[in-house]
Amino acid sequence: WEVGAAGFALGVGACFLAGLGAARQAASILPAAAMRPEAPSPGAIPVWLERLPGFARLSFIYRLPVKYLLRQPRRTLSTILAVAASLMLILTAGSFLDAIDLLLTHHFDELVRYDAQIIFTRPVEGAVLAEIRAWPEVLDVKPVVDYPARIHFAGRRIETTVSGLAEGAMLTLEDAGQRPMNQPGEGIILRDFQARKLGVKAGETVTLEPMTPGLGTRDFKVEAIAFNPMGVGGYLPIEQVREMVRYEGSVTGATVTLRRGGSDRLQERVSDLALAAGVEVKARAKKDITDYLGLVYIVVGIMVFAGALLTAAVAFTITQVNVMERGQELATFRMLGMAQSQIGHLVTLENLATALAGIAIGLPAGRILAGWLSQTFSNDLIVMPSGIFMRTYLGAIACVLLAVWAAQWPSLKAANAVSLVEAAKSREA
Repeated sequence: WEVGAAGFALGVGACFLAGLGAARQAASILPAAAMRPEAPSPGAIPVWLERLPGFARLSFIYRLPVKYLLRQPRRTLSTILAVAASLMLILTAGSFLDAIDLLLTHHFDELVRYDAQIIFTRPVEGAVLAEIRAWPEVLDVKPVVDYPARIHFAGRRIETTVSGLAEGAMLTLEDAGQRPMNQPGEGIILRDFQARKLGVKAGETVTLEPMTPGLGTRDFKVEAIAFNPMGVGGYLPIEQVREMVRYEGSVTGATVTLRRGGSDRLQERVSDLALAAGVEVKARAKKDITDYLGLVYIVVGIMVFAGALLTAAVAFTITQVNVMERGQELATFRMLGMAQSQIGHLVTLENLATALAGIAIGLPAGRILAGWLSQTFSNDLIVMPSGIFMRTYLGAIACVLLAVWAAQWPSLKAANAVSLVEAAKSREA
């Protein structure tokens, strides 16, 4: 209910402030002044704009929208900001899907080189790995030792899992440039998220404290910082972890590569293995995560629809107000021989100009907001990337432009329906 209450308060507060400003402005008008028709604004084009190369040679149809936009600068600015806010909403929603796509593709298809990971209920001896290696569907097996530990540095502490990797481990560690790194030698490799929480850099020394009481602590030099988006907090040579937690040749898990179509048979064998807690097949894990994200796609679709609806509502309201204020003026243009299509062209250019200005502001602002959100969603296990696909940029722009184009048609229809006879009789005309 907190989220609902906050949304309700923000919605009511925004409407209240907008209405309060308009009400105070209306209340400040003197009665005598309110009885007289408002003097039209000259809307003169600034001198600096007239001096721009080529502007004076533009057609009347292209120069007139500039005059109208400068006639109401606050209205124009508010429209631009509203379009920018709508684009930011659409772009941020789309960037979330892009981040998930980048995360899953990069981790499962590029960094993880094994096909399945077997997890044991307790540390097991090497004979169990030899048994797994003898299964017909298995191509190769690599031992893994994972252990929960606290990492201390300069008075700061984090709790995470440290993984002991064997030589030729089926996991690629990468640096900040997404280049493969060497496996840990004598020291520890920390993931970037954990290193930033500790404030430690490569070359400095951290202290590892196993969660099990009585095992003591050990100091390790930070060999490098890994930028893998998913994984445990730190990586050590497997013998270092075994020595620290006194496993003496035992392992807590195994990564395996399989022959084509061997995952089903592997799961059957692991279910019959007494000391196995379970098996995670890479392809199935990726599919399960993708299927689970179906709800996320629905939420993102709602956000995109809300952004497009906001753009359409703003465009419709502003166009309606502009046409109502200039109804007689547009009718006069028609009496002077301007075609209805030219009237529509005139209004469309005004809306297009404000939409493009809003897009110019919304694109970089949306990129910054998407990056901030990706950092907010990152945690010890997952670091969300902040990349946005070009298709997302183009889709967001197209969505905004389509909403603006569609929202203006009711107002254009009303403008073209103005009676030329009544317009000729009007004093304003």
